[in-house]
Amino acid sequence: MPHPLDTSSTQPPRPGLSPGAWAAISAIVVALIGAGVTLTTAWWSQHRAAATPAPASQGQSPPTAAPPAQGQGPGVKDLVGRWSGVAQGPDQPAQRIEVEILAGCGAGAACGWITVPDVPCRGRLSLVGPAAEGLEFQVDGFEPGSDPKVCQPGAGEVLRATGDGGVAYTATYSGAKGVLRPAR
Repeated sequence: MPHPLDTSSTQPPRPGLSPGAWAAISAIVVALIGAGVTLTTAWWSQHRAAATPAPASQGQSPPTAAPPAQGQGPGVKDLVGRWSGVAQGPDQPAQRIEVEILAGCGAGAACGWITVPDVPCRGRLSLVGPAAEGLEFQVDGFEPGSDPKVCQPGAGEVLRATGDGGVAYTATYSGAKGVLRPAR
């Protein structure tokens, strides 16, 4: 009588898939799930990009964004408009900065654009929230022609109304500061 744990007996093969076949099926399922996630992410990114206003052509304003459901962020109303000026950081040359903040700007919403013409760099601004020096914005969605080596997405663009009709600008990542005035 064979031992109950002896698998070398002459038992007939069991019907079903071999362990190698199960491994192959598992690999295919994982690949299909990965492809599904990749395609869904790509579709979602395109869907969100299509819902975000495109950058304006030279000399035109971008379309006004619809106000977010939660309403305009605190302190944003003093920043609405087109602003331009010069900012300079430690050991950096002065650079022109142009900013446009749209009415209805709220946390997490596309709020306007920032342009550094000398780089060149033009990207979409979204409100992150209050910061020590004003309201912090994130920049992304760079317009074609922006220098990819210099134009990096992320937060750190801080704006604050100065009370004398201007806007204080700070780039927390470089230390650049300046005062922007209403653009003509």
